[in-house]
Amino acid sequence: MDFFKNFWVRIVIIIIFLTLAAFGGWYWFANIYQKSAVNFYPSKISFSVDENTAYISAFQKLGIYDASSGKLSLQNASFSNDVEIISGSDGKIYVADLNQNIVYIYIGDKQEAAIDVGAMPRFLFLNDKTGRLFVYNRGSRDTNVIDTENYKILSTIKIDLDINGGVLDEKSNLLYLADTNGNDLIVIDGETFKVSKSLKVGPNPYASFPAAFDADIQRLYLISQGDNKLWVIDTGAGKVLDNIAAPKGTGEMTLNQQKLYIANPNDHTVFVFDTKDLSTKKMSLSPLLYPQKALADEKNGRIYVYSQSRVNEITVLDMDGKVVKNIPIGYPLSDFKFSEKTSTVYALSRAGGFMLTIKNGKEKFIYKKPEIVETKLNWPNNVTVGGSKTFYVLNDFSNSYLAFEPEILKLNGELTLGGGPYSTIFTADPKGGTYIINKGIKELWHLNPTHLGIISVMKKIPIKENIISGTALYSAKKIYLATDSSIIVVDAKKDEVIKTIDIKGRPTIVGADQERDKIFVNIDNKSLAVIDGNSDAVENSLKIDIGRVLFDKTNSRIYVLGSDKKSLSAIDSANLKVVGQTNLDDSYNEMVVAPWVKKIYLLNSGKNKLSVLNSSLKKITTVDINESLKGVSAPQATTIYPDEKTNKIFLAHRYGQITVVDAVLDKIIATINLPYAANPTSLKTDPENNRLYVANKWLNQVQVYSLTDYTLMAEIDAQGNTHWLK
Repeated sequence: MDFFKNFWVRIVIIIIFLTLAAFGGWYWFANIYQKSAVNFYPSKISFSVDENTAYISAFQKLGIYDASSGKLSLQNASFSNDVEIISGSDGKIYVADLNQNIVYIYIGDKQEAAIDVGAMPRFLFLNDKTGRLFVYNRGSRDTNVIDTENYKILSTIKIDLDINGGVLDEKSNLLYLADTNGNDLIVIDGETFKVSKSLKVGPNPYASFPAAFDADIQRLYLISQGDNKLWVIDTGAGKVLDNIAAPKGTGEMTLNQQKLYIANPNDHTVFVFDTKDLSTKKMSLSPLLYPQKALADEKNGRIYVYSQSRVNEITVLDMDGKVVKNIPIGYPLSDFKFSEKTSTVYALSRAGGFMLTIKNGKEKFIYKKPEIVETKLNWPNNVTVGGSKTFYVLNDFSNSYLAFEPEILKLNGELTLGGGPYSTIFTADPKGGTYIINKGIKELWHLNPTHLGIISVMKKIPIKENIISGTALYSAKKIYLATDSSIIVVDAKKDEVIKTIDIKGRPTIVGADQERDKIFVNIDNKSLAVIDGNSDAVENSLKIDIGRVLFDKTNSRIYVLGSDKKSLSAIDSANLKVVGQTNLDDSYNEMVVAPWVKKIYLLNSGKNKLSVLNSSLKKITTVDINESLKGVSAPQATTIYPDEKTNKIFLAHRYGQITVVDAVLDKIIATINLPYAANPTSLKTDPENNRLYVANKWLNQVQVYSLTDYTLMAEIDAQGNTHWLK
């Protein structure tokens, strides 16, 4: 007998239906179904004027959250992964899609317009009074001005600078933009759309976005990361008021009730600066936490600190810095903001696919609660293939160095670094002597030769200064470390500091000529210097404008991409003489050298354009990366990895995929689709085992691909477990 023709079965179904209807169960059922069926990967958040409504940009979704009812509605949208969002007093919502080069305009859940803008729109600045939206485009390095009434571009302002943040002062109608690589704040007149002036501040000014800005008294606060100073800007008068020493390594900065809250991952602290009486307070967190951002709820006496760690968490402090509560969240956050009018903290995770609110000390996962597990891979920034083909992973925020057995990729060894994040690793001799720069505790660690993943430390060398970068001269058996104002020389035989070379400026190491025992140093992006490995002294220097710089050991050339990103120079490393120079056909943000084929590769991320030059700076061809990106939601390539072992050029896309280019033919031969929200931070090939290793910091994973057909072979998860797929 047919099941549904049975009389009693029909009766039971009718009873269930009526019960669900009576108790609102269909809403419950639909809600459960929606959460299981709809993916929600939130990126950024903005608030209405009364802050009772929050607008969330997400992958292919616009979220609208009613703070009063606690309900989240999701509308289908065309957004890709990397989007910024702001809202105006008239209820309009503006979303900049960095990957599609579009600004979307919404009223409620209805799309009003989609405006094509410059390449890689990164920051949005709105003047509600004049109805002007300023869009800074990082790829084309210009600013579009949009009329928010008729949705048309009124002007395009050429900036030709890499901007990391800023603020628009509605009272003065002046837009302030921080020049990442320079010493200036660029000021744009909001009425004439022209650059009116530039304010000199310290090197590498960093204005958080949104900036630490007091609109009532027209004060902008920013950090110059090159000299660790806090700058106070009068945005009404357009002048610098003061600068004050700030802690080294300071990160995101927020402002509440005229107090600045500055997260410092390097020393695990939150620095509080009172802008009224200039008093300061330092709040220390666990050494296992690396604070990224701090939000203050002065009214309720709470400070919320988002930190990356082995579990990633939000720490709740009282106003004296005492820990009240720890909230594990499992995944890194894509946005972390405080609504002062509703006393609510919002935490969004694109990688974890959740949104969290915290109000009156109670946390609530609005979309879903993530699985909380302790991670071994946390923000992996470097993968290497070492001795005996052992595979290694260096992690920023689990503060660890992991070693895997080469055949089955079983985790065999783990070294806790004991310092802050952003450690780096290099070899001091061709046989694989490995050193780790432990930046947080200012030490250089010499590791034992490893076998099948057994790691130990031979010597810990105190440096006592902030270490920026390092390299070695093999025959001289010396290590050179760049600090804030010097080059420190370490004897690699005795593992001890033997000399400090004073540098007038901030040095970073460009490379080492092993045959001639020379070290090349970039000083303040304004000059190059040569250090002789025998005398350990600066023997020559050259003044030159530097945006990017690379050393090509095969033909003893140093290539310098100018700060305008449109000029390229070739320098003879033997005498520091310019031997070639060319004006490029476009601006390029990345550069690598493939010496085995005598080529230079230049990348324009905004246009997905890869330009190929020979060693004489003559253009060979252009590779159109967009040809391989059909259907990919976030196409911009961000990093180039040349690989001599496979004769390939790998292009890592911030989301979406890896593009593989044949270095001989300069043609795209393959594309590798990455997991959702993947951000590849390091790639290494292992031809002997037919493997390509890809570290993904946002997912806390490593993917292993076949070098034959580029299919996924295995994944190493955040707990260090390897899952084989083929």
